[in-house]
Amino acid sequence: MKKSTLVKGLILGLSFAAFGAQAEEAAAVNEAQLRKDMGYFFGYSFANMLKQGGNTDVDPDTLLQGLKDSLAGVQPALSEEAQRAIVARIQANQEALQTAMQQRQQQEAAANSQSGAAF
Repeated sequence: MKKSTLVKGLILGLSFAAFGAQAEEAAAVNEAQLRKDMGYFFGYSFANMLKQGGNTDVDPDTLLQGLKDSLAGVQPALSEEAQRAIVARIQANQEALQTAMQQRQQQEAAANSQSGAAF
């Protein structure tokens, strides 16, 4: 009887050890998947931000390299002067987009006003 209890205890102990190892492995897989999902989420969100700002004409490879460099704490590959020039260009593009949007809204308002008057 004691031998049977010892065997059952040993089997139970091994089962818990195996379950613990499986749980740790599942947690590691879940953590790895979470990292991938977060990376995709941030990338997708950032691309949406670029689209909303009218900045879709970027090279994805250098965009990814910039992300990697920044996350790794590496100095930027662009000089401060080059970065300032890029910011100025982006601002000019955004101002042009905003002006075009305002003009389009004014044209639509005028057309709506004419349609309303004709009605």
